[in-house]
Amino acid sequence: LLELAATLGVCHGHGLVHGAIHPENVWAVPTEDGGWPPAIRLLDLGAGLLRAGAPLPEWPGKPFAAPEQRRGEAPTVAGDVFGLGAVAHLLLLGAPPSEEATLRLASSSSPLAACLAQALATEPRQRFASVQEFRRAWEALPADAALVAPQRRASREGAPDTAAPLEGDVARPGAGVGDAVEDGPAAAPAAA
Repeated sequence: LLELAATLGVCHGHGLVHGAIHPENVWAVPTEDGGWPPAIRLLDLGAGLLRAGAPLPEWPGKPFAAPEQRRGEAPTVAGDVFGLGAVAHLLLLGAPPSEEATLRLASSSSPLAACLAQALATEPRQRFASVQEFRRAWEALPADAALVAPQRRASREGAPDTAAPLEGDVARPGAGVGDAVEDGPAAAPAAA
C-alpha cells in the first residue's frame, strides 16, 4: 500500500490522475535477485484521461471506483485516494468495499478502520486530501492495529453476507489477502 501511495504521489505531483486503481492494475514484480518483497507496479494510467460525463465502462475495477466516477464524473485525486483505500480493503478483508462495509468501518473504534473509512468516504471532500496524507495516516497506525474481519455466511438469496463480524478474528495490515489472525500482537515471521 505504501509503495502504491508513493507512486500515486509522484503521478499527482506531475498533474496526472490514475483513475483506475484496482487489483488487476497492481502487479508484484520479482526483484532481479528474486528477493522479498517484490517491487509493486501500478499499470494503466490511461483511465485518468476519461472525459467528465462519460459513462464508466464495464471493467474489472468498477467496484473499486469512487462513487463520483461511477456517476460519470472525471477521475480526480480524491478518486485515486478512494481506489487506494478500496485496494487496502480488499487486502485486509478479502472483498471490495461496499457502502454498508464503509459505514461499519466508520462506526468502529479501531484506528485502522477509521483510516480506511476516511479513504473510502462517499463524499470526496471527506477523504484524505492526498495519497500522501493517506500514507502518513497509514504509517502512523500502531504496529498491532487491527479491525474485525467480516464473517462470510450465506444470505437468504445464497450470496455471501459480509456484514456480520467474526468474533475474535481480526485483519491486520501485514496479513495476507483475507487472512484473519487471532486477536493479540501480530506474530513475527518465522526465520528461514
